[in-house]
Amino acid sequence: RLIGAHAPRYNRRSKFPERTQWIKITDEPFPRLSVVRTVRDDGASYFGPFSRRQSAEDVTLAIYDGFPIRQCTPRLSTSSPIAACALAGMGRCAAPCDGTISPDGYSEIVEAVRTALAFDVRPAVLGVQARLRRLINQQRFEEAAIIRRRLETLTRTAVRFHRIRSLAACPEIVAARRVDLNWEIHVVRYGRLAGAGLATPGDVPQAVARAVRATAETVP
Repeated sequence: RLIGAHAPRYNRRSKFPERTQWIKITDEPFPRLSVVRTVRDDGASYFGPFSRRQSAEDVTLAIYDGFPIRQCTPRLSTSSPIAACALAGMGRCAAPCDGTISPDGYSEIVEAVRTALAFDVRPAVLGVQARLRRLINQQRFEEAAIIRRRLETLTRTAVRFHRIRSLAACPEIVAARRVDLNWEIHVVRYGRLAGAGLATPGDVPQAVARAVRATAETVP
């Protein structure tokens, strides 16, 4: 919070938190993917964070390669169908817009996307690999290189997402690290630094840790 408020000149790692990007699965009758900068409590699902918009867009395109989720932006109605776009004719979209697929059928696709992003990325990887093989067999190597980059970004981000998510799910972590003759002690609650202390050679590290826990921030 202090970094965000004061933007210290030499803090390169976290100097621009407002540039963080997320992939959002919108909360509407026929959900779609959207790259956004803010996580809101709006019933939608979010995947990330990404430090660059290009990475978020690469993962979004990788999902499009693996799942026929819609790519258009209009808000669709379950009762008023409209004409489908070219992607439907190419088999790249399930076409909920013209009623080709039922709301329940489309919900299954969205749930598969949500599962691939939040729990198990393998179905998305398999979909991208299938297209990658087709391009290689057709000797379209430049396009294959782009698809490979998307695949690498997808898998790398998935690993980071699950690592962060597992840490953020822990009610409390007390971590200690020996630095010279001192112990650096940190209390992390639900992924947020809640307290920190330093045990010098004359201190009992466990006692310092208990004091840091007692005075640490309450994180809901």
